[in-house]
Amino acid sequence: MNDTIQFEYVEDGVLHTDDDYQAVFTHCKEVLERLGGKLKHDDMQAGKLEAAWRYGVNPFGLRGTLLFRGIEKGGMSVTVKAGFKDSFNTSKATTQKVQEIMAALLGQAEAVPATSNTSGIAPPSQADAPVNPSRNKTKLAMALLSFFGGGLGLHKFYAGCWGWGLIYLISCFFIPGVAAVIAFIEFIRVLTLSPEKFEAKYNQATPGAFTFIW
Repeated sequence: MNDTIQFEYVEDGVLHTDDDYQAVFTHCKEVLERLGGKLKHDDMQAGKLEAAWRYGVNPFGLRGTLLFRGIEKGGMSVTVKAGFKDSFNTSKATTQKVQEIMAALLGQAEAVPATSNTSGIAPPSQADAPVNPSRNKTKLAMALLSFFGGGLGLHKFYAGCWGWGLIYLISCFFIPGVAAVIAFIEFIRVLTLSPEKFEAKYNQATPGAFTFIW
């Protein structure tokens, strides 16, 4: 029987393990701190770890997030994401940070004692709290695009709803101003969303071309 925590590479940004959730969560937290991250979110019940690193002049601008979810076949998935807290995700730094965290988890797992699943703590179910590792939309970016480019549908293209983006863009030529007014209302709506609700609406699900996120 294995006496160390074992991670299995599933795909870019996703690992799998059958080991005890509490032990895995604690190990992942230690890895983030070992990589120089400052913990900003530590919630075992919600299955979320988040650490921040300096990026440019922002001391906590680059975030690395680990999301833990129980899966149907047993064990759990660990999704590694990275993004900028107060900026657009336009840099390779996010991809590099995901790769750095993944490498650290895979490379150091052998030396970490594992325990049987006796803690009684389980990660959230993937069915109840789905995770899409490829989306790193930020509230600031969405708000800025809604305010300054909403009339052209830029915020819709950013969210992945390109069908609505085209409708907003075309409307500029036939009914000028209407799309801008709607986008301003959406701007206010985005500002009122809590971080959790924004995450659920824009990052935990992949919208279709004509999905209207509200």
